[in-house]
Amino acid sequence: MGKTGVDKAAWDAVVSKADSAVSSISKPTINDLGKTTLKRFKKVIETQKTLVNTVESFKNVSKTDTQKMKQVAENIVNEDKQASRTFEQNTTKVRFK
Repeated sequence: MGKTGVDKAAWDAVVSKADSAVSSISKPTINDLGKTTLKRFKKVIETQKTLVNTVESFKNVSKTDTQKMKQVAENIVNEDKQASRTFEQNTTKVRFK
């Protein structure tokens, strides 16, 4: 029977690579238009600020998801170990007549 379960090292590598890609997203710049009363330019500035906040929020969510995904792998590994122990204990108790 083949081995089943999670290759934790491969899992962590993929999750870390995704985290690194998100972390490398640079912060958008806000163009300083100086003093302006034109609504169009004010809207551009507000949109840029919203974009900065959105990127930062995305990076924070991604960081949290990365931590959760690594914990999921750890949980699966631990559950697999426990299931393996239980299986081994149960097979030693089986008697054939």
